[in-house]
Amino acid sequence: KALIGAQTVVLPSTLEYINFSGIHAPSTIIAYEISNNEIYKTVNGILYSEDGKTLVMYPAGLGGEVTLDANVTIIGENAFAGNNFITKVTINQSVIIADGAFAHCTDLSEINFTSAQVSVFIGRGIIENCDPSLVIKVPSAMLEAYKQFVFYDTDIVDRIE
Repeated sequence: KALIGAQTVVLPSTLEYINFSGIHAPSTIIAYEISNNEIYKTVNGILYSEDGKTLVMYPAGLGGEVTLDANVTIIGENAFAGNNFITKVTINQSVIIADGAFAHCTDLSEINFTSAQVSVFIGRGIIENCDPSLVIKVPSAMLEAYKQFVFYDTDIVDRIE
């Protein structure tokens, strides 16, 4: 209940582990902050692993079009879940996508992969309860390769174009 109405969530410097399984942050949150932490960091309000390779949590109150930072190789479990304001996500590199990464993003209409390297959809419920018209765009030469790397969510395969 402490998060209701909050715009910035300040995480303790002693934080060692955060589990976002099944959690959808309030839509008022526009930034996370953490400092002097060896495991996590924030950049422009977005929570990452300290090395910047895992996008841990994107604020539920930020919207519009998102381009994934080039250093990210993993989109963590529920990283964007419940964000009703993002409309498009562009991913310019190969990434691993975990459980529920984009679940319940009701305004998300497009996920655009531009890399010739295939991304891997290892999670379950990645686009659960998203807009039914959501499309996943991939380079045409990579269409079949992308379809082979969807392991659990068969509805993703139907949305890849």
